[in-house]
Amino acid sequence: MSGLRIYPFIKTPGTLSIIITLLSLFITEVLERLLDGPPPSWVYLVVIACAWPLSYFSGWALNRYQKIVEEQNAELHKLTAELQEANTHLADQNRDLAKLTSQLEASNAELNAYARTVAHDIKSPLTALVQASDMLFRYADRLERHKLMQYAGRIQESSLHMVRIVDATLLLVGVRIHEDVSIEPLT
Repeated sequence: MSGLRIYPFIKTPGTLSIIITLLSLFITEVLERLLDGPPPSWVYLVVIACAWPLSYFSGWALNRYQKIVEEQNAELHKLTAELQEANTHLADQNRDLAKLTSQLEASNAELNAYARTVAHDIKSPLTALVQASDMLFRYADRLERHKLMQYAGRIQESSLHMVRIVDATLLLVGVRIHEDVSIEPLT
Protein backbone atom coordinates (compact mmCIF):
# COMPACT_ATOMS: atom_id res chain seq x y z
CA MET A 1 0.00 0.00 0.00
CA SER A 2 1.39 3.37 -0.95
CA GLY A 3 1.27 6.27 1.47
CA LEU A 4 0.75 9.97 1.01
CA ARG A 5 3.53 11.69 -0.91
CA ILE A 6 3.96 14.37 1.74
CA TYR A 7 4.02 11.88 4.61
CA PRO A 8 5.45 8.63 3.22
CA PHE A 9 5.66 7.14 6.74
CA ILE A 10 1.82 7.18 6.97
CA LYS A 11 0.96 3.83 5.44
CA THR A 12 -2.05 2.68 7.47
CA PRO A 13 -4.95 4.28 9.30
CA GLY A 14 -3.44 2.99 12.56
CA THR A 15 -0.29 5.06 11.96
CA LEU A 16 -2.45 8.10 11.36
CA SER A 17 -4.38 7.42 14.58
CA ILE A 18 -1.14 7.21 16.55
CA ILE A 19 0.04 10.50 15.06
CA ILE A 20 -3.26 12.22 15.96
CA THR A 21 -3.09 10.79 19.51
CA LEU A 22 0.47 12.05 19.90
CA LEU A 23 -0.61 15.43 18.56
CA SER A 24 -3.43 15.59 21.13
CA LEU A 25 -0.95 14.74 23.91
CA PHE A 26 1.35 17.46 22.61
CA ILE A 27 -1.55 19.96 22.69
CA THR A 28 -2.37 19.07 26.29
CA GLU A 29 1.33 19.40 27.23
CA VAL A 30 1.42 22.86 25.66
CA LEU A 31 -1.71 23.83 27.53
CA GLU A 32 -0.16 22.65 30.84
CA ARG A 33 2.86 24.84 30.27
CA LEU A 34 0.77 27.84 29.20
CA LEU A 35 -1.47 27.52 32.23
CA ASP A 36 1.39 26.82 34.66
CA GLY A 37 -0.11 23.59 35.82
CA PRO A 38 -2.38 20.85 34.71
CA PRO A 39 -5.39 22.03 32.75
CA PRO A 40 -8.84 21.22 34.00
CA SER A 41 -10.01 17.68 33.29
CA TRP A 42 -12.62 18.87 30.84
CA VAL A 43 -9.76 20.04 28.50
CA TYR A 44 -8.56 16.42 28.27
CA LEU A 45 -12.08 15.33 27.42
CA VAL A 46 -12.39 18.02 24.72
CA VAL A 47 -9.03 17.06 23.17
CA ILE A 48 -9.90 13.36 23.19
CA ALA A 49 -13.43 14.07 21.93
CA CYS A 50 -11.97 16.13 19.05
CA ALA A 51 -9.13 13.73 18.31
CA TRP A 52 -11.18 10.54 18.08
CA PRO A 53 -13.53 11.61 15.23
CA LEU A 54 -10.60 13.27 13.49
CA SER A 55 -8.61 10.05 13.84
CA TYR A 56 -11.53 7.98 12.56
CA PHE A 57 -12.25 10.33 9.64
CA SER A 58 -8.56 10.57 8.76
CA GLY A 59 -8.30 6.80 8.65
CA TRP A 60 -11.34 6.61 6.39
CA ALA A 61 -9.98 9.41 4.17
CA LEU A 62 -6.59 7.71 3.96
CA ASN A 63 -8.21 4.39 2.98
CA ARG A 64 -10.32 6.16 0.36
CA TYR A 65 -7.27 8.02 -0.95
CA GLN A 66 -5.29 4.77 -1.18
CA LYS A 67 -8.14 3.08 -3.05
CA ILE A 68 -8.36 5.98 -5.51
CA VAL A 69 -4.59 5.88 -6.06
CA GLU A 70 -4.72 2.12 -6.65
CA GLU A 71 -7.59 2.53 -9.15
CA GLN A 72 -5.71 5.31 -10.95
CA ASN A 73 -2.53 3.22 -11.03
CA ALA A 74 -4.48 0.29 -12.50
CA GLU A 75 -6.00 2.61 -15.12
CA LEU A 76 -2.57 4.08 -15.83
CA HIS A 77 -1.10 0.59 -16.33
CA LYS A 78 -3.99 -0.32 -18.63
CA LEU A 79 -3.57 2.88 -20.69
CA THR A 80 0.20 2.36 -20.82
CA ALA A 81 -0.29 -1.16 -22.17
CA GLU A 82 -2.77 0.13 -24.76
CA LEU A 83 -0.34 2.89 -25.76
CA GLN A 84 2.50 0.39 -26.10
CA GLU A 85 0.28 -1.83 -28.26
CA ALA A 86 -0.70 1.16 -30.42
CA ASN A 87 2.97 2.17 -30.74
CA THR A 88 3.89 -1.37 -31.79
CA HIS A 89 1.09 -1.37 -34.36
CA LEU A 90 2.21 2.04 -35.63
CA ALA A 91 5.83 0.85 -35.88
CA ASP A 92 4.64 -2.17 -37.89
CA GLN A 93 2.65 0.10 -40.19
CA ASN A 94 5.65 2.42 -40.60
CA ARG A 95 7.82 -0.59 -41.51
CA ASP A 96 5.24 -1.75 -44.06
CA LEU A 97 4.97 1.77 -45.45
CA ALA A 98 8.75 2.05 -45.78
CA LYS A 99 8.84 -1.30 -47.59
CA LEU A 100 6.06 -0.23 -49.97
CA THR A 101 7.76 3.13 -50.53
CA SER A 102 10.99 1.36 -51.39
CA GLN A 103 9.17 -0.95 -53.81
CA LEU A 104 7.38 2.01 -55.38
CA GLU A 105 10.65 3.92 -55.80
CA ALA A 106 12.26 0.88 -57.45
CA SER A 107 9.23 0.43 -59.71
CA ASN A 108 9.29 4.13 -60.65
CA ALA A 109 13.00 3.96 -61.43
CA GLU A 110 12.38 0.90 -63.61
CA LEU A 111 9.46 2.65 -65.33
CA ASN A 112 11.57 5.77 -65.96
CA ALA A 113 14.37 3.69 -67.46
CA TYR A 114 11.88 1.89 -69.68
CA ALA A 115 10.25 5.19 -70.73
CA ARG A 116 13.69 6.57 -71.75
CA THR A 117 14.37 3.41 -73.75
CA VAL A 118 10.98 3.51 -75.49
CA ALA A 119 11.36 7.23 -76.25
CA HIS A 120 14.79 6.59 -77.75
CA ASP A 121 13.50 3.57 -79.72
CA ILE A 122 10.56 5.54 -81.12
CA LYS A 123 12.70 8.57 -81.98
CA SER A 124 14.72 6.69 -84.63
CA PRO A 125 11.74 5.51 -86.75
CA LEU A 126 10.04 8.88 -86.35
CA THR A 127 13.16 10.63 -87.60
CA ALA A 128 13.23 8.29 -90.62
CA LEU A 129 9.51 8.97 -91.24
CA VAL A 130 10.04 12.72 -91.10
CA GLN A 131 13.05 12.60 -93.42
CA ALA A 132 11.41 10.29 -95.96
CA SER A 133 8.15 12.23 -96.01
CA ASP A 134 10.07 15.49 -96.31
CA MET A 135 11.97 14.12 -99.32
CA LEU A 136 8.69 13.02 -100.93
CA PHE A 137 7.04 16.34 -100.21
CA ARG A 138 9.90 18.42 -101.63
CA TYR A 139 11.05 16.30 -104.55
CA ALA A 140 8.14 14.03 -105.54
CA ASP A 141 7.77 15.68 -108.93
CA ARG A 142 11.51 15.27 -109.71
CA LEU A 143 12.12 11.75 -108.33
CA GLU A 144 12.13 8.60 -110.36
CA ARG A 145 9.64 5.88 -109.56
CA HIS A 146 12.17 3.55 -107.85
CA LYS A 147 13.30 6.47 -105.58
CA LEU A 148 9.66 7.20 -104.72
CA MET A 149 9.17 3.52 -103.89
CA GLN A 150 12.37 3.55 -101.79
CA TYR A 151 11.14 6.52 -99.68
CA ALA A 152 7.65 4.98 -99.38
CA GLY A 153 9.29 1.72 -98.25
CA ARG A 154 11.31 3.59 -95.56
CA ILE A 155 8.11 5.25 -94.37
CA GLN A 156 6.32 1.88 -94.22
CA GLU A 157 9.31 0.16 -92.53
CA SER A 158 9.65 2.92 -89.90
CA SER A 159 5.89 2.89 -89.29
CA LEU A 160 5.89 -0.88 -88.77
CA HIS A 161 8.89 -0.59 -86.43
CA MET A 162 7.00 1.98 -84.32
CA VAL A 163 3.90 -0.26 -84.31
CA ARG A 164 6.04 -3.15 -82.95
CA ILE A 165 7.49 -0.85 -80.25
CA VAL A 166 3.99 0.30 -79.25
CA ASP A 167 2.70 -3.31 -79.28
CA ALA A 168 5.62 -4.39 -77.07
CA THR A 169 4.90 -1.50 -74.70
CA LEU A 170 1.21 -2.44 -74.52
CA LEU A 171 2.17 -6.07 -73.91
CA LEU A 172 4.44 -5.00 -71.06
CA VAL A 173 1.65 -2.93 -69.56
CA GLY A 174 -0.67 -5.95 -69.88
CA VAL A 175 1.90 -8.16 -68.14
CA ARG A 176 2.21 -5.69 -65.29
CA ILE A 177 -1.57 -5.59 -64.89
CA HIS A 178 -2.29 -9.31 -65.47
CA GLU A 179 0.17 -11.82 -64.12
CA ASP A 180 -0.97 -14.74 -66.29
CA VAL A 181 -0.18 -13.50 -69.83
CA SER A 182 1.28 -15.92 -72.34
CA ILE A 183 4.74 -14.91 -73.52
CA GLU A 184 5.31 -15.07 -77.27
CA PRO A 185 8.27 -13.85 -79.32
CA LEU A 186 7.79 -10.60 -81.20
CA THR A 187 8.45 -10.66 -84.93
